[in-house]
Amino acid sequence: MLAPLLLRNHETAARIAGKPRLAFAKVFPWFIPAFLTAALANNLGLVPLSVSSLTSDLSRTLFVVAMCGLGLSVDLRRMLTVGPRLVLGITSCLAVLSVFSFLLARSLA
Repeated sequence: MLAPLLLRNHETAARIAGKPRLAFAKVFPWFIPAFLTAALANNLGLVPLSVSSLTSDLSRTLFVVAMCGLGLSVDLRRMLTVGPRLVLGITSCLAVLSVFSFLLARSLA
């Protein structure tokens, strides 16, 4: 859902600035077709279970590393100078997302 919004914002900003449009191939992330191909191969049973299990564990670990990296790049003092309302808004959004995620996971279990 984020990708179409970003592409639309880019197109609008380029049009307002009078700049030429970027080619779709330059804007479209290269890894999307690779991800879709890997997901399709896994769903069709073309990937052995041992490989699927290993890549699942690796994926989970790399996701945690990426989230830690994002967290370490946040400067809380700067966020507080921007305004407590921003911090409150972000915290509220995260709390709502957490509650809905918990409720969804609980209802599916």
